[in-house]
Amino acid sequence: MMAHKNKEGQCLTLIRIMSFKEGFKAGLNWAVRLFGSLIVIGAGSTLAFAGGVQTMHPVEVTDSAEDLVGAADSSTEGTILSQQLEERPYSRTGEVLESIPGMEISQHSGEGKANQYYLRGFNLDHGTDFQTTVCGAPVNMPSHAHGQGYSDLNFMIPEIVSGIQYHKGSYFAEQGDFSAAGSANIMCANVLEHSIAKVEEGTDGFQRYLLASSPAFLGGHLLYALEMSHSDGPWVHPDNYNKYNGLVRYSRTMGENQYSLTFQGYHGEWNSTDQVALRAIGEGLIPLFGSLDPTDGGHSYRYGTTGEWQRTSGEVTTKADAYIISYGLDLW
Repeated sequence: MMAHKNKEGQCLTLIRIMSFKEGFKAGLNWAVRLFGSLIVIGAGSTLAFAGGVQTMHPVEVTDSAEDLVGAADSSTEGTILSQQLEERPYSRTGEVLESIPGMEISQHSGEGKANQYYLRGFNLDHGTDFQTTVCGAPVNMPSHAHGQGYSDLNFMIPEIVSGIQYHKGSYFAEQGDFSAAGSANIMCANVLEHSIAKVEEGTDGFQRYLLASSPAFLGGHLLYALEMSHSDGPWVHPDNYNKYNGLVRYSRTMGENQYSLTFQGYHGEWNSTDQVALRAIGEGLIPLFGSLDPTDGGHSYRYGTTGEWQRTSGEVTTKADAYIISYGLDLW
């Protein structure tokens, strides 16, 4: 409010209209004060008082516990530890690879197929140009009806993974033919911190059962894991994806030598709601999650044996792997 006299000496009271800039500034200050008050209310025990002024306790931010300076040739390679993997939720097995910066995992046409992989915004289809090994055995298929480099990780059990060594970019020729976009070496644990028994249930008919342990055996450890799971998905014609998984791994350390022998078996079968024409949904022929052909589906299996030997002497590490793998996929 403000007042002044006119030419005749009459006192007039005028209402001062704030400019848009001033009004915006006043509103912003009010919002900041309100938001600050909400933070104070929500912070609760995190607040402290120093000289009558409210302050928050310090938050310490650290980098990775794995120091790769001098060990890694590039910032595009790194190691992901088991603790980091344990802190992530997984809706499907292949999402273990999403712990790699810039890696995305999706799925289409049934959960039993290999995932769709994306790295740094590039679509790698079902594994083409991204080389993957699990427990010392390669996953990519050199020749496959559904595309060269097909990488099916449905046989992997996330709780058994002890870490991931990854490389991104076409800088590492030793990684092999499928590593143009990158590679991941998924390592399996030799010993579990404790035995595992899980019963999980969720939406869309999801069920999962897991039993795993690693008792001492013949001077080493015998790790075993048994997994069964079921999922229907959101589809009108349920996926009815049934997965049966098993792993037995014997490992032993003798001086500078480490030995391991792994047996693995997987079987999966599912229905598939495949791609449909947009007009089929727009015209009401089928609902959003409907299917034009309920006979689509598939089944797959993978059975393998892998032997690993590693010797570390000073700064030199020598490693050798041998494996036999049988894999099959039927799609219709």
